[in-house]
Amino acid sequence: MSRRILYTGRFDIDSVDRRCQQGRNPSHHLHAVPDLRALGYQVDVFGTQSGEQLTTWQFQRRLWRAASGYDALIAHSLVEVNALAALRAVGLFGVPIVAFVHSAEGRSVQRYTARGADRVLAMNERAVQRLAGAGLKPPQLQTFDFGADLGFYHPRAQATEFVLSVGVSERDHVSLVEASRLSGVPVVIVGKLPDAVQASLPPQVQVLSQGNYDLSFDNLLDLYNRARLVVVSHFGTAHPIGLNAVVEALAMSKPLILTEGPGIDIDPARGGYGLRVPARHPQALAAALSDLFHADPARLRVMGQAARQAAESTYNSRRMAQDLACALQAVIR
Repeated sequence: MSRRILYTGRFDIDSVDRRCQQGRNPSHHLHAVPDLRALGYQVDVFGTQSGEQLTTWQFQRRLWRAASGYDALIAHSLVEVNALAALRAVGLFGVPIVAFVHSAEGRSVQRYTARGADRVLAMNERAVQRLAGAGLKPPQLQTFDFGADLGFYHPRAQATEFVLSVGVSERDHVSLVEASRLSGVPVVIVGKLPDAVQASLPPQVQVLSQGNYDLSFDNLLDLYNRARLVVVSHFGTAHPIGLNAVVEALAMSKPLILTEGPGIDIDPARGGYGLRVPARHPQALAAALSDLFHADPARLRVMGQAARQAAESTYNSRRMAQDLACALQAVIR
C-alpha cells in the first residue's frame, strides 16, 4: 500500500517541485522527495505561495489542518513543526514527524521541541552533539548525509577556464576576491557581493548573478563543466552554508576548495578531492587557489574522479531517499 507523505517548508515548494518534475531543477533541493516518490511513496508538498508572507503561527496553523490524514510529515526544518510538536504533547496531533535539522546553534527552543519529532535528521556532527546534549538519543536522533541529484548533475567535457563560486547566503566573497587579487587566478562568482567590493573588482573576477538562481540551471551546469575547480568560501559557520555547492561540485567531478567550519562535515583534503582552508584567511585561500589552478592536469583528473566517486557512493539524492525511507518505515504506524 502506498504511504501518503506530506513534505513541508516555509517557502514556495510547489514551484520547486514542478521544476524538479520537469527536469529543470535538481531533486536534492527538496531533500530527495522526487527520489522518494520513485520508491513508491505518494508525496505531496505544502509550503507558501509565490510572494506570500506568513507569520510562523499562520503557517503552523495552516500546516496543522493540511497534515491531517497523512501517514507522516517530513519537515524541511524544525521551524515548521514547533507548534505541531507542542500539539503532539497534549494529544492534538498524531501524524508522525520526520524533521531535518541543518544547525542546532543558538536555538534552545528548537532543541527542546525536537523532542516532539519521531525522527530528527541532523545534517552535521556539530548538530548531532548539540541535540544529544539537549536529550535526544538514537534512534530518534539520526545523522543524514546530504547529496546531489546525480541524474541532473553529471560531468561532460573537462575544461580549465576559471574557478567557480556559487551561492549567496553568508558567503565570504570578500576573502575570495582578495585571494584572486593575490593569486591572479580567474574567478567566476554566481552570487552577491558588497557594493564596495563590486565596485573595485580585479579584472580576472567576473560576477554573473546577484542571487543564488538568477541564472538558469542550464547555465549553471555549463559553468560547472567549464570550471577547473570549485571554491566554497564562508565564515566558518556551524550552519551548513554552501552544502548544495559542495555536493554539486562532487557530482560534477570538480576538485574543491572549502573553508573550514563545523557546518559541513565533508573534508575534501581527506577525501582526496581538494583542500580545506581557514575561515577569513585570504592568503591561505590564495595559496590554495594557485596550487590547484596551476596543478598538473593529471592531478586534477585524479581529484575529479575521487570527487565523483564520493558523490556516487555517499553524497547523492538516491541514497538520501533510501535513508529517508528507512526513517519513515520506522515511524509510520
